[in-house]
Amino acid sequence: MRMANERVIVFGLGGKLSYEKKNKKEFYESLNVVNFCDNNAALIGTEYDGKKVIAPSDLSQCQFDRIIVASNYYREIACQLTHEGIDRTKIIHWDEYAVRDMHGQVTIYAPHCRAEGKSVLLISTTLGINGGTVAAVNAAEALSRRGYAVSLCAKGANVDIVRQTTSKGIQVILCPAICYPDESELKWIKKYDYIIVNVYQMMRCANYISQYRKIMWWIHESGEKYCNIYPKIQSLFFEYCMEQYENINIYAVSNIAGRNFLKYHPRQDVDIITLGVAEQAAGESEKGQTREKHIFAVIGAILPLKGQMDVLCAVEAMNREGIKAQYEFWFIGKAGDPAYSRKVEEKAALYPNVKLLGEVNMDSMRMLYRQIDTVICFSYEETMSLTVIEGMMNNKTCITTNQTGIAEYIEDYKNGFICGVGDVGELAGKCKWILTHEQECKSIAGNARRTYEEYFTLERLGSRLEKELLKL
Repeated sequence: MRMANERVIVFGLGGKLSYEKKNKKEFYESLNVVNFCDNNAALIGTEYDGKKVIAPSDLSQCQFDRIIVASNYYREIACQLTHEGIDRTKIIHWDEYAVRDMHGQVTIYAPHCRAEGKSVLLISTTLGINGGTVAAVNAAEALSRRGYAVSLCAKGANVDIVRQTTSKGIQVILCPAICYPDESELKWIKKYDYIIVNVYQMMRCANYISQYRKIMWWIHESGEKYCNIYPKIQSLFFEYCMEQYENINIYAVSNIAGRNFLKYHPRQDVDIITLGVAEQAAGESEKGQTREKHIFAVIGAILPLKGQMDVLCAVEAMNREGIKAQYEFWFIGKAGDPAYSRKVEEKAALYPNVKLLGEVNMDSMRMLYRQIDTVICFSYEETMSLTVIEGMMNNKTCITTNQTGIAEYIEDYKNGFICGVGDVGELAGKCKWILTHEQECKSIAGNARRTYEEYFTLERLGSRLEKELLKL
């Protein structure tokens, strides 16, 4: 906990501080700042928000209780300040300090009807519309169906997701300090029979709890994600380097996810627990009906990694050939990367048979599946692919690249289609084949459904999770 009038020095006047001032104005204004500090010689001696900016070498002459590091280079700065003679216990990162007054705070959303078996706590990042959240909610539901009393904990959550989760018999706990747990959180965490920590970003949480309990840690991240978050996480959580502890059983969602993790943590053992997707009713209303147009759907945020521009190039190639069959390409997902999204919008506008539908909620997506015939995941890397699994579940033909985790479960032209990553010609060719082989595609879609039943149901996921929980 922080003292109400604790005297602080804020170290770092870069983008991190600007962002926090804008987005957490109330917290920033509550700080009792006595000085600012920075390594930039041009700033030393100037003033920032009415306070003098000093050099690190001047800190020993100041009266303060804490130094708050407003920078993602926390490790380097903490080592520098310690070398300057500053007590290590007085140095803290901005993000951790921001939740100091929130330790012990929890908001609990009770489920409509909860199982009464052994208790499982599943901890994840903020529950929003993303793959990590879907994986966590599905894992919680899979264990709940097997009689476990499951709680899903996160620092924050989308209201609709809380409602949907509690309706499945799962308790939701919102704990704003869960990314930086201490004794306050440990008191109630330790009461659970089993603990699962979800996603790589929760390293700090996983390592802290593992000092007291054996836990499972479930990893999902792509190689690109590691490039973005690994340096930051290693700097922010350097005192919680995972190699220090042996109480963590590590699992990846696919072999690709496992390889990505081992590239950065080669001394660890990683097993595989793949995704599970809840059965959803979709497509029944149009079974047996003749459709005027074949609908190809590309589902996911508009990002360079997802390859939407490649799909549009395939559309261009198909349109040039004047194929007789009627078809449309739907792009479903929010605009992610702004510059890339603009390019996609501009190119999509050139073709009347391309529609950008934007982001849709889960209920709307179930309705759209009634019209979709083929699901395309043309990512440059995907550790699994929820969209393809959902496509398989809904008896759709599916196309993916050879750099996705789901490709391990697909045999080309048997239960789906695999293209070389970025191979626009191959994608266009397979789309044309699908348009001219309706009967064969029905068989392929049926095989895709059987693949879902064999590997990706909640029953399969629940069985695998239970087996690993018992090892704890």
